[in-house]
Amino acid sequence: MAAPPLDTSPGPFLRGHQRGSRAVSESAATQTPSSPPPPGLHSGTWTPAQQRPAGRTPTLSTRDAQRLLVAPDPRSLQGLRDRAILAVGLYLGATRTEIVALCVRDFQVRGGFDCLRLPLTRATRRLPVPPQVARRIRDYLAADGHAGDSDAPLFRLVRRSSRRRNGAASLRPSMVDQIVRKYCTRLGLGRGYAALSLRATYLSPAMQEMRGRNDSVRVPPSRS
Repeated sequence: MAAPPLDTSPGPFLRGHQRGSRAVSESAATQTPSSPPPPGLHSGTWTPAQQRPAGRTPTLSTRDAQRLLVAPDPRSLQGLRDRAILAVGLYLGATRTEIVALCVRDFQVRGGFDCLRLPLTRATRRLPVPPQVARRIRDYLAADGHAGDSDAPLFRLVRRSSRRRNGAASLRPSMVDQIVRKYCTRLGLGRGYAALSLRATYLSPAMQEMRGRNDSVRVPPSRS
């Protein structure tokens, strides 16, 4: 007796697989390799639109850094304070945490040179302060009137309402971000700038010409 003919038609599972494969092929055929990915898609990973890629801290050009340094109004106490903060960040590379942790006693004269004692997690570094930065700090201290209070925060709240609530309190790290953003926005430099941009700019080659010979100044080491 002859064997029945072999059924070679695709089964239900194979027919469904074939339909899915054709759908994928047709979808791929409608896309061109040169089509840009939609906003927020990078290398197959979704990131919110307008978000700057990780590790891309915006830095300032030499010209924009100079514009930022003169943006605050030197006729107001807040402007004098902000001018000093921006100078400390751009010329010394201080982080926002170091800036708000500074006390009046940290602004010192050692070996005939002005210097700032910047606190770190495990150590303390004492950096030479360029004359233009020291001048800004002294102008602010003189206007605020707390140069003789060695334990007071170097950079304090300036608004009367804030002082009534918090006394002569120091700034919070987020406030340094707000200061940088405010003046960058006022200058039309775009979004994304923050306190970290000051340090990133300090570390960039463009800032070497602004620092000039200040890096060659040597200050006696600190043991405190």
